[in-house]
Amino acid sequence: MKNYLIALPDCDAESAARYIVVSFAGYLSQRYTAASVLLSVEGEKQDKLLDIVMKRAAALKASTDTGCMVPVINQNSSEKILSYIDGSVKRRSNHSWEG
Repeated sequence: MKNYLIALPDCDAESAARYIVVSFAGYLSQRYTAASVLLSVEGEKQDKLLDIVMKRAAALKASTDTGCMVPVINQNSSEKILSYIDGSVKRRSNHSWEG
């Protein structure tokens, strides 16, 4: 199951970025509520939104503390996450951040 986030042109970039990062990093796609796709509708705030998301994502630390990136729960989950990344690369998706 894929959960999509849609960022509209009039979104509050700071608030949206905070929730986007919490959604993908807080669960690492290990829960059904974790977002796996961000669709950013073209608009003047979208570059700012993606810049904030990238900065927040780059600052994440692995930990079980609130606001941190949780560890992968097992080998199967790790392989599943890596398969999503590999599949995305094969489809030539636009990857703005490596890491």
